[in-house]
Amino acid sequence: MRSRYFFFLALLTVVLPAWGRKNSVRTDSMVFDTEQTVTEGAVQLPPGDYTFEAKEAGNQLEIRNDEKVIANVPCHWIQLPQKAQYSEVQSDRNKVIQVEFEGRTEAVKVG
Repeated sequence: MRSRYFFFLALLTVVLPAWGRKNSVRTDSMVFDTEQTVTEGAVQLPPGDYTFEAKEAGNQLEIRNDEKVIANVPCHWIQLPQKAQYSEVQSDRNKVIQVEFEGRTEAVKVG
């Protein structure tokens, strides 16, 4: 009887965490403050404060200003060589090309 109890308990310890993770989707976000107009995909962002948000395994970067969604930009996830030390937006000639999130080994590549 005891062996069945321990088997059942061991089974629950393995199954429950995996079952709970299945339905949860990690969302990463960061605040981006720009003092000049930047381009994010096909959207021009005038100077101001924005929130960039991406869902793990998703293919859209959501851009919000004052809690209002102003754009969803196509993106894809890439692997970084190491964890990002802080959240950062990388740009080239005022065009956003990549968004890294603090503590993640993946980043969002725009386009």
